[in-house]
Parts: sequence; C-alpha cells; structure tokens
Amino acid sequence: MKNILLVDDDEDQLALMRLVLAREFPGIDVLAVSSGNQALEALDAAAQAPVLMMVDVKMPGMDGPATVRRIRERSRWAGCPIVMMSTSETPEDISASLEAGADIYLRKPLTLDDWARTLHGVANYWSHPGSPPDGGAHVVA
Repeated sequence: MKNILLVDDDEDQLALMRLVLAREFPGIDVLAVSSGNQALEALDAAAQAPVLMMVDVKMPGMDGPATVRRIRERSRWAGCPIVMMSTSETPEDISASLEAGADIYLRKPLTLDDWARTLHGVANYWSHPGSPPDGGAHVVA
C-alpha cells in the first residue's frame, strides 16, 4: 500500500496534515511521527519506501536537515522524495534544507483550505509513477 511519512514535532500540525491527506487521498496510508529519530526508526521498520516524506525544518534534537541527511545516507531510502516544511522563509533554512537533500522547500500554509490545496498538489505530484519533471530542488513560498 502507498504511504506518506510526516515528521513534525507540532502535534496540531501533524493532525491537520493527516486530516487533509486522508480526505484528499483515501487510498494512501499516512504515518506521522514527531521527531527525526522516530522517522529513522519508522523507515528502518518499513517494508517498503514511502511515496513521499514531509519533514519539518525546526524540531528539537535532530532537526529537519539533519534528518534528511541521515535518510539520504541510507541507500534504501535515498531516492524517496522529501518535502521540507517550515514557517520560516530565511535563506539559511532554505539552503540548509536543500543542501541536506530535500527535493522541495515548502512554506507551511496558514489556513485549512490552503493546507488542502498545498498538500493535494504536493502529494499528487509525487504519488504517481515517475519523478519530478526536472529532477531539481524547488522552493515554494
């Protein structure tokens, strides 16, 4: 079964993302964890790669870029699409995320409708066979 891995230390954000993804993509299982370490444990225990990983940039302990670097070091998960998410638009956070190996940097939406549009677009982009059209990293503010 296709699945998406969400990594965010904010329980409200996780609940909102799960709600939107479950509504937009009823056939995709959503696994939500609250830390980089939990993400690595979930990936190590998984039978198959997620179709998409969405990782918060700012988390206590192992932050988002460090989590992405660790995921990219594991050959088993190295090719999975990773979206970094944050309320931050600082050039340092964006460059750290993309340099760590994220495919896209996404500014977190503020409203439920904006979350629905954003997550639908992101999940739809990577939940179908094939890769991003140009294979490069992107920033979406």
